[in-house]
Amino acid sequence: CVLEIIINSLEHFPNLWLLLLGRILGGISTSLLFSAFESWMVTEHRKRKFPDEWLASTYSYSSIGNGLVAILAGVLAQVAADAYGDIGPFRLAIALTVLTLVFVCFWKENYGEQETGDAGGAFGMAWREICNKREIALLGGVNAFFEGAMYTFVFMWVPTIFRVAPESPPPPIGLIFSCFMICITLGGMVFTPLLKMFGVEGATVLISAIAIGTMLVPVLTSSFAWVFGAFLVVEACVGCWFACSGTMRSMYIPEAQQASIMNVYRVPLNILVVIGTKMEELAPANVVFCTIASWFGVCCLLQIALTLGPKGKTKAS
Repeated sequence: CVLEIIINSLEHFPNLWLLLLGRILGGISTSLLFSAFESWMVTEHRKRKFPDEWLASTYSYSSIGNGLVAILAGVLAQVAADAYGDIGPFRLAIALTVLTLVFVCFWKENYGEQETGDAGGAFGMAWREICNKREIALLGGVNAFFEGAMYTFVFMWVPTIFRVAPESPPPPIGLIFSCFMICITLGGMVFTPLLKMFGVEGATVLISAIAIGTMLVPVLTSSFAWVFGAFLVVEACVGCWFACSGTMRSMYIPEAQQASIMNVYRVPLNILVVIGTKMEELAPANVVFCTIASWFGVCCLLQIALTLGPKGKTKAS
């Protein structure tokens, strides 16, 4: 929270080096955001001796909540931008982060099953865990390729909408974004019935396969209705993915190394994101969407391998 307050404060200064510092701190903050909160929740859940089956419901509610909050955040950001200009949303982010910091200060801290050693030793143990356990390595690949495809899509959807939409009036990007967030919420709601029908591994295979098809639609047609519909479906897959991935991490990753392993997972993910963003600049849109579809395909294959493995069969049963 403190890092986010500093980052958004730096946005007020028209200085390249301060803005660059903000981006570096943003990388650290993002790494903590996608590991610390989840690790805290899983540890606290098991510390209170709640059934592990409840974790899936928690991740489902989290995905639903994230979608709803994103819709509200989009509206508030627009109001702040109208009132204060481009800097308005950053000022609003500072206020909301301070509020979050107040809530966090009242949380009871937990430290999980701690391992002795320094940070380098923790990452070394995390790396050995990934190398020695096939299912953890496969899960890392599944995470990297799905989210790498997802983040590359984030860079592609706006120019694609402008390309396929009628020229007049211009497409309402804010409204379209809100529709995407609604679909993420719906995806989180769909997770529970899919979990009952296919299990978490089977549900992940299904949403990855569906995502492949959605990314081929803008390659095959320039119809706004078809492309927009495909984008809505892939956002629903993303909403379901958040719940699936969190549930699988709680199943496969040892609690003592959870935060470290999750941060190691971000290395191949960030490499894929860099590749995807450069492709968005250098390659035709059809090539980029085919690449995104192929990454979803690799994710699907890795997930099938994880599901068919000895531990995957045990977990599914």
